[in-house]
Amino acid sequence: MKSGNPNFKNKTIFTGDNLHVMRGMNDGCIDLIYLDPPFNSNANYGVVFEGDEEKEIFKDIWTLQDVDLAWWNKIKNKDESLYNYLDAVRTIHSKSMMSYLIYMAVRLMEMERILKNTGSIYLHCDQHASHYLKPLLDAIFGRKNFRSEIIWDYKKVSNSNAKKFLRAHDTILFYAKSSKSKFHRLFEDEITERQAQLIKTGYNTKNMNGERYLYVYDEENVKKRVEKGQFKYEDFDHVVHVDATQGRAITDVFSINFLNPQSKERKKVVTRDGKKGYPTQKPLELLTRIIHASSDEEDIVLDPFCGCATTCVAAEFTKRKWVGIDISNEAARLLGMRLSDDIETFDFHHETKLPVKDGAEKLKPYNHPSNITKLYGRQAGHCFICYKHREVDLLTIDHIEPRSKGGSDHIDNLQLVCFKCNSAKGNKSYEEAIAIRMKEDGAVWEKRKHEAEQAIHKMLGRV
Repeated sequence: MKSGNPNFKNKTIFTGDNLHVMRGMNDGCIDLIYLDPPFNSNANYGVVFEGDEEKEIFKDIWTLQDVDLAWWNKIKNKDESLYNYLDAVRTIHSKSMMSYLIYMAVRLMEMERILKNTGSIYLHCDQHASHYLKPLLDAIFGRKNFRSEIIWDYKKVSNSNAKKFLRAHDTILFYAKSSKSKFHRLFEDEITERQAQLIKTGYNTKNMNGERYLYVYDEENVKKRVEKGQFKYEDFDHVVHVDATQGRAITDVFSINFLNPQSKERKKVVTRDGKKGYPTQKPLELLTRIIHASSDEEDIVLDPFCGCATTCVAAEFTKRKWVGIDISNEAARLLGMRLSDDIETFDFHHETKLPVKDGAEKLKPYNHPSNITKLYGRQAGHCFICYKHREVDLLTIDHIEPRSKGGSDHIDNLQLVCFKCNSAKGNKSYEEAIAIRMKEDGAVWEKRKHEAEQAIHKMLGRV
């Protein structure tokens, strides 16, 4: 596989499950990822939660399903610490929060894979899950790659009578892929009155932790003061030169106004039922700031939950390449609507087929005899759902991810299962089918699975 090369067209909106789309992307092909994931992944992507009790919100929206347990089992094989953390969440919070984090974990693991070493990820969340998502990101991207907890202070006005402080911020967790990740310091457009005063004075002094600092804003001014004997450089432990004319450096508190119902930006988005504005629409200024900070022109920006495509619009205006993913065709329609007014010749690709990783061998018919022979060897003759050993003529080819859900005929998406399991699986995904088998057979299934894995490892010379 050619790592780093995108295997999709520039300016593309994919319609489909973002997990399936990202699985088809090449390793290390994305420069920057921004995501604002919903809590309710299966119903309304525009849902907004304002309730007082986190547990009740997640109880109503997320339930620990069989498919979650199958994903959890896969996570155990890749990262046992992450597996243990998710188990702890079930005890600390609830099964529903665990379900949400499993959903996020399998997607974040794909994002880490497709992100370049020079890339970064920004995960947008609020008070309901931010403190649970951070350990998840620590486990997947590494604690040393945590960069900032950004507070988006949006000064939202509310007449809430709840017995608590009015919430007026979201959290954005910023992680780098590695120490090589790009970052550009940003500055406010205008200098403050205090900065203007410091520039005029030429210097400022501070005493911090018992050490004296001299901040130099005008070197010539300070040099004259030293020559006049007003002070000596030697009087200070540290001399720091500061270019205050470029404005105040932007901090990890982003004071950017929430989009009110009458804003021109919100009015540009018209839903199919005629409503103006998208429920969770974010300001272009917010996304533009993130894109400028962690990418360069012509870099590729990905939003795997692109909604009304604000990230794609911001990337287009800042001369970046981009790709968005959304479960609904609505994202592509809204993107076209938003940009057609501003860019006359604007064009983009709306893709419903999954990307296929570079280096994939030319596909044979999925039931080709060579596939059966290869899979029988890989699986040491076991059905990969019930894990019982069978003769080859009692096994049949099965798609791990069904074609109806975007699964390909590539051998990595194929397995051998017995006829009984194949019939029971039907159009379900592998995770769903195996989770049902786990539930039905319990410890007996676990024992058979362990024995099958031992047989496969022995055959491959691993034990």
